[in-house]
Amino acid sequence: MTAGGLLARLPLDGTRHVQLLACETHADSPAPGDELAGLVSTFLIRGAASVAGTLWPVNEVAACLVGWWLARAMADGATPANAFHGAIYRLRHTVPGDIVEALQQMRPAATSDNAALAAVDACRDHFLRTPPHWRPFESPVHWAAYVFHGDPN
Repeated sequence: MTAGGLLARLPLDGTRHVQLLACETHADSPAPGDELAGLVSTFLIRGAASVAGTLWPVNEVAACLVGWWLARAMADGATPANAFHGAIYRLRHTVPGDIVEALQQMRPAATSDNAALAAVDACRDHFLRTPPHWRPFESPVHWAAYVFHGDPN
């Protein structure tokens, strides 16, 4: 779907936060006809209070972790901006044990999809075999792509 299609069809009034975890969701290379309304601004125009996106391709495990930690923090009462900041901070400092724990928490959501379940398990098994103090996402290439726009509350 293009930003124009979203503008025409997607009401988001009352939506507190939209997290766009895919690669380059905030990039400045819009689809034809979307030059004035990229995805982030489109979600804000349609009523989302805040939107976060990415500036370049991101690691899919890192993106899943950011989304998981952000959603859990918001469910626990954090503001979108604080939840976003906390998730990015956590990504920068995460070690394999933290990743395995998050994947174990995510696992029940994948049980209805065998491919997703296998992917979660394979990822978990990979991080179980890595050095315990390794910080796989500490480089800015993994966390600096995430950007936040809109109402921080």
